[in-house]
Amino acid sequence: MDESPAPDKSPSGTNLAPRPPGSVGYVVTCAVISLLAIVLFVGPILWLRGTGSSGHGLAFWILVVVLMLLGVVFVLTASVQAALGVGGAGGESRGLRRWLAILAGIVAFVAVSGAVIGISWAWPVGWLPNSAEAALESHVAEYCALTGLKDRSDKAGNSPGKVVVVDRANKRLDRRVFRALPESLRAGSPDEVRTVVWLKWDESFEGWYENPARPGDRSAEAYVQTCVVQVIDLRRRVIVGRQKFNAPAPPRTSEGGDVHVKIDLQGIVDFIKTNVY
Repeated sequence: MDESPAPDKSPSGTNLAPRPPGSVGYVVTCAVISLLAIVLFVGPILWLRGTGSSGHGLAFWILVVVLMLLGVVFVLTASVQAALGVGGAGGESRGLRRWLAILAGIVAFVAVSGAVIGISWAWPVGWLPNSAEAALESHVAEYCALTGLKDRSDKAGNSPGKVVVVDRANKRLDRRVFRALPESLRAGSPDEVRTVVWLKWDESFEGWYENPARPGDRSAEAYVQTCVVQVIDLRRRVIVGRQKFNAPAPPRTSEGGDVHVKIDLQGIVDFIKTNVY
């Protein structure tokens, strides 16, 4: 008769060790942790959008990068802790799943944070329209066809808000400049429009770049962007402000291909703000 002792069933025994969950469980867990980490900087991004920040400011991107780094640290720490906390036999299996957990956390975080950053960048440059802008867009032909305007841009005065900004040559809403304005100045519907801003975009040819290896070979051209801005009081049919903006001079050399120097939108935004109250 076998009188060997029975297997230890106490909490300290090895028979009660839990079986590790499958790799899918690790991936799901770390993906959820990553989504929670995104919340750490989604809120500030949306808040900056509400205050009228265009997203081009240095402070905005510093904030995004700092919060992303905090999120990366959080995700990696949580993923490693989750992986190391799993019991069960099979050191090699646990090690493989541990790295799968870390990799899943990184992939999930990068994917979601990339989407958030992409959306936050695309919003100010006009890739993501909204219902208010769609309503304004339906009246763009009317805003571009204003007639009987009196030019008083050489006199002191300004126009009442709120503002709509149109690219007159292409007969469309200029979302880049419109969204760069403070929210307090942007018209939310056609009924709110009190000031129409006309933009006329163009380019000025500045010269050629010669190929150093082939003297006389004009391999590339240089252009600077220009924009004529007119601020119009819609009710009085008066142009209260007019100014032409030019991009900086092109660089002396080209890295290859034509060079197109763009205007800094902040100068246009500041001019509009000084002519609207």
